[in-house]
Amino acid sequence: MNNDYQVWKTTELSQKYLSGVRSAIPLATEQIEIILRIIQMAKPQVNNFLDLGCGDGILGQAILNQYPDSQGVFLDFSETMIEAAKSNISAAYPASLEFINQDYALPEWVISVISYQLSVISEPPTEVGGLKY
Repeated sequence: MNNDYQVWKTTELSQKYLSGVRSAIPLATEQIEIILRIIQMAKPQVNNFLDLGCGDGILGQAILNQYPDSQGVFLDFSETMIEAAKSNISAAYPASLEFINQDYALPEWVISVISYQLSVISEPPTEVGGLKY
């Protein structure tokens, strides 16, 4: 596996992204609004969510703003990004959050995700987004 992504673990690149690039992403606000609409249509009540590759937590924060009683797990392999997410979100939602600094490209993480997916597949839902099947 190519490890070029490891550069995102550096404090220098993460800080550069947070201080300049994040605010320059075209239509970022609209993208988050669309994601929130999709969530609302698929799952009107959100109790728990996982923000995988959370960065500074902007998407998870938007979910928490929409569903303040939900519990969120924020995972990123960059310690700088996890610290930014904690800083941006923890004060408003102190009891409902967990922050995990983990490299999910490692083989043991993939095995864990596959195990979870198998358990989900073995018990398929009977309703999705209001559609019963």
